[in-house]
Amino acid sequence: MLGSRVCFYDNGVQMTTGITKQNVDVWHLKGNNWKQFSKLKSGTPVSGEVRGEYFYLDPKRRTKKKWIKIDAVIVVPPPVEPPPVSVNGFARIVWDDENIDYDYKCRTQQSGWSGPDNPPAVMRFYPEPREKSGDFRVRLGSPYDWKPVIISVNDGDEQKFDYLTGPARATYNKTGWDKQAYITMSGNYIEVLEVSDDWVKFKTMKPEDVFAAVLMTRESEPQYIHKFTCVTFDRNTKTTKRIDSTGTPRGQVYYFLVTNEGYAYIPRRHVIIEA
Repeated sequence: MLGSRVCFYDNGVQMTTGITKQNVDVWHLKGNNWKQFSKLKSGTPVSGEVRGEYFYLDPKRRTKKKWIKIDAVIVVPPPVEPPPVSVNGFARIVWDDENIDYDYKCRTQQSGWSGPDNPPAVMRFYPEPREKSGDFRVRLGSPYDWKPVIISVNDGDEQKFDYLTGPARATYNKTGWDKQAYITMSGNYIEVLEVSDDWVKFKTMKPEDVFAAVLMTRESEPQYIHKFTCVTFDRNTKTTKRIDSTGTPRGQVYYFLVTNEGYAYIPRRHVIIEA
């Protein structure tokens, strides 16, 4: 609500206009001077009308600090979100100790954690700028077969492909091949398209880009070839430990960042924009 317009009415007659800061400080323009209204109650909607009794300081009685009570309706229009900023650059997915959602500590240290001690550092993204539940996936087996290029980017190791695409793995959780989930993992890079206050729009590959993927390497396109990463809590140092490998005997596993749309959205708080 920063910078949103607010109108004040008394018995249907508009009195003045003001500006709020996150629906907290309400001001009344009296002559050339701004006078502060009492704070709005919690629960004020981001748009609509707020009815009730409000107060303002009568400038004629300033020395006595006299507050005058009025009946009013405060009309709060929807905030105008600033247009997104186009960015030509990259962003890195935050690790747990950089993530406000986890209080800047390993997710295994969160209250009620019942998962493994070294879980995959999964971060969700979405087909639109809205955090919501849902099972967003892209098919990589048909009509475009990504299996050969996934095996190739993993140094020709079919065991890594089997590990990555198993139904117990985060990337293909519960379904297995060929429905890859809309997730990335900490430490990976994305190519930024737009940035707004709350969201980062980034570029991905599409299923039909499989032919271009054949020529890609982990060094040349890190924004499209992501690592399967994990985190754990180091009990000796009492810190979050970033694990670059999966901890399997087969070593580091890679996968391609693919969506149906060719782009996706991730919460702004989950990335670090890099020059």
